[in-house]
Amino acid sequence: MRTGTDRFKASLARAKAAHLDTLLKDVQVDEEREATAQQVEARRLAIQRDVADPLAARVRLERILKGNDLSDISYLEQGLAAGRPVCRIVLRKNGSLVGYGTGFLVAPGVLMTNEHVFEDPSSVRESIAQFRYERDVHGLEIASVDFGFRLTPAPIISKELDFAIVQVEPRSLRGAALEQFAWLRLDPTPGKAFVGEYLTIIQHPKGERKQICVRENKLLKYADKDPYVWYETDTVSGSSGSPPHCRTRWSPASSRTACRRPTPPAWRSCRR
Repeated sequence: MRTGTDRFKASLARAKAAHLDTLLKDVQVDEEREATAQQVEARRLAIQRDVADPLAARVRLERILKGNDLSDISYLEQGLAAGRPVCRIVLRKNGSLVGYGTGFLVAPGVLMTNEHVFEDPSSVRESIAQFRYERDVHGLEIASVDFGFRLTPAPIISKELDFAIVQVEPRSLRGAALEQFAWLRLDPTPGKAFVGEYLTIIQHPKGERKQICVRENKLLKYADKDPYVWYETDTVSGSSGSPPHCRTRWSPASSRTACRRPTPPAWRSCRR
């Protein structure tokens, strides 16, 4: 059985073997890269679909382009909705606790996380997904809703891109329906977030109750011809697999996969 320490050491060994420290030192921030006209228009249309008001959509877009942090108060309520599909993953193997991760639903009954959370089907078998593992508005702990995973159909696990997609049981261990937690649609369109924009990340750091980080998650660069974006963020164990969202629009900018996990703050290279 691999303990949490063993998994960390194995991940660190892979990072050293890939010479990530050297590669990351050479990363140049695309500070001068401006959004293309196509990107700007696509973002305007996406925002307009959310607010149903062309003028309000244009105002939101201008604020993003100018680095203005003002947002409608509805942004907070939208964030609560976007957080429902995000869960804590409790990793168990051979009857013992191995560690924690974060995952999120990307389709009915389908969950995405990192490959270094679910390295193989054996790490899925005994693990559970805990939704609503969070606190209420009074700071009181809410009872989580726990679901098991299915091994049929077989999990899709990519070591190269560091992602895993697994099937979740439709009913919790106490009979609650999974569908109440909805899911986050993955948009394959590149350039959803602008360079210099702050992303919003919902996560379970160190396996703790659900938390959110709205600053210090700056998009630094992205490549046009490969599936990665780079952004800088504070990082702790347990956050692996959490979705980074575009500001003003609760839509995942990437799947937070293929991520390096050094001492915070960290550069992250993530699949779009």
